[in-house]
Amino acid sequence: MVRIRELEPDLRGSALIRHGGFGWPLLALGNCIIDLRQIWENRRRLGATFTLALPLAALYELTLFVGGLGGVLRRPPPRWS
Repeated sequence: MVRIRELEPDLRGSALIRHGGFGWPLLALGNCIIDLRQIWENRRRLGATFTLALPLAALYELTLFVGGLGGVLRRPPPRWS
């Protein structure tokens, strides 16, 4: 997410990352809010409760945040064999 936005200036949020360097936490927070809103809107259609979906959503958002942090610190992706 972070590296693509560094390379592609047309993507939403890329100015936050290129110019400020640390705008990616704001971008991650915005994506988290969007994801939680989508979970809330689709809970009845899927027959799920919002509180049961929160731990899974938190794990997903934490993974994205750590990946963004690794992208900013220029860490190589993990090697899966």
